[in-house]
Amino acid sequence: MKRLNEVLLFSGGLDSFIAWHYLKKPACLYFVLNHRYSFVERERINVLCKETKDELRVIEIYNIKLEKIEEDNGNIPLRNLYLAAYATNYADNIHLVVQQGEKTMPDRSFEFLNLLNRTLRAGLGSSRIRVDTPFFNRTKTDMVRWYIDEGYDADILKNTWSCYEPLSDSSLDEIVPCGECSACFRRWVAMFLNKIEERYVVSPPEGRLVDGYIQAMRNGEYDSIRTKQTMMALRKYGRL
Repeated sequence: MKRLNEVLLFSGGLDSFIAWHYLKKPACLYFVLNHRYSFVERERINVLCKETKDELRVIEIYNIKLEKIEEDNGNIPLRNLYLAAYATNYADNIHLVVQQGEKTMPDRSFEFLNLLNRTLRAGLGSSRIRVDTPFFNRTKTDMVRWYIDEGYDADILKNTWSCYEPLSDSSLDEIVPCGECSACFRRWVAMFLNKIEERYVVSPPEGRLVDGYIQAMRNGEYDSIRTKQTMMALRKYGRL
């Protein structure tokens, strides 16, 4: 395959789909990890390709066996390290989406991204390698707002996938986000504050994790911007 100028690490999720627009529609890499919700991701990617009239170009990469180390909460330790390293086989310029509310996560921090660039350049003996992230100083809410302000279609955005625990709704013959995992809650905050309604099995502000989030925010465990936006969403919903 011909080497590309740039690639975006793509998941079919909210963040990477918005980043695809923000970065002027680069080629995308999707890694088939066979983790618990990969079947939904792949289905949604197919839908997004059709919705964008095949402007969205996604290269699927197989046999990356990271599902073996997937944790109970859906996290795969060092996933971004493995995927960015593999992506250097396709391009020198690699876009990895990390947003404001995730910077405390070990493989999404500023320190990690800085060391990742240095390690890949040293390991490949190439100063051309560059891993960047377009939304490091914006929250998920800010990203959705940018997408809407730019005039992109909110209904297409709803076809992205974020849930770690997809559930089948037999009455509708489809897979529905659980509404109770951390990914669903973060997505709900971003969409709700931008007046986009979605369907979940359980309404995210009523989910089992919310009391813990509220306590953590009151204890100052999250950054101030994420805390402000999350509390705003919960107040508008009537949860606080």
